[in-house]
Amino acid sequence: MKTSQKKKSKLLDIFPLFVPTAESLRKLEGVLLNERFNLSDEYRNIGSARNLIMHYFTHPANLFYDINGKGVLGFTYIVSNHKCTLSFKMFDKNVFTHSTIKKVNKLINTVMDEFQLIRINAESADLRIVEIVRRFFSFKGEGMKEKEFSWNGELYDLFLLAKLREG
Repeated sequence: MKTSQKKKSKLLDIFPLFVPTAESLRKLEGVLLNERFNLSDEYRNIGSARNLIMHYFTHPANLFYDINGKGVLGFTYIVSNHKCTLSFKMFDKNVFTHSTIKKVNKLINTVMDEFQLIRINAESADLRIVEIVRRFFSFKGEGMKEKEFSWNGELYDLFLLAKLREG
């Protein structure tokens, strides 16, 4: 078995890859357009949402996992031996069960190990997501961009986070 196949196999033991079907893409599009803090106002239109989705799923350095049909966890712009960005979109608010949190944490750590990443970046204007990635996935705050994110005409701070390889 090739090394890349071993990596995929090890990663797929945790969650399956997200399969972009017409239905799952419509669901993701709806989340991006309608759920709070997924897209800033300037990008919250059907054209931008579709372009983002198309780019995410056609970029060769991106991996997306189906989180029990309740969300999508993405590792985008993976640069082996360096970094990637974490992206998480929820279809169901009840996605964060104890067992799912443990598996997501395992997936994050496995991706970090398999690609020998030094850091995984994340950002969010949603304080709930910021708290979840800090508390459960060991991300640390690295600062914020004041009034960077716009939702329904209101400005919010965008929090920058990262998980760094220990040692």
